Amino acid sequence: MLSKEKTMLLVVEGTAPPLLLLTILMILSGYGIAGSRTLSALTGGLFGYRTSLFIHTDSLIRYSFSILALIHSYSGFSLMILRRVRHSMLRNIIEYIVFILIVYIGIIVSIIEFT
Repeated sequence: MLSKEKTMLLVVEGTAPPLLLLTILMILSGYGIAGSRTLSALTGGLFGYRTSLFIHTDSLIRYSFSILALIHSYSGFSLMILRRVRHSMLRNIIEYIVFILIVYIGIIVSIIEFT
């Protein structure tokens, strides 16, 4: 069985590539909406206004980005806590608070996306 540290590291490593791709899409599409001509020229027409608007407002892309970011953040923060906070009770309290916050934000994102 994997230790908690190794499990969190695997989650961070597993979420990093798709999160990077989605981050790039969200950033570029946001700039494509704000200044579509410039970005369209710089990307060879890949990120025109309509494409950027579709990517940036697509529910599945937005939800995937949000959930991956939350999972990645929780795992990374938990890994940092495991490595840096020596007192087990303090470590558990911090991790519990972060977990509650991540779940709360995840619920908010889910409600917003699916209502």
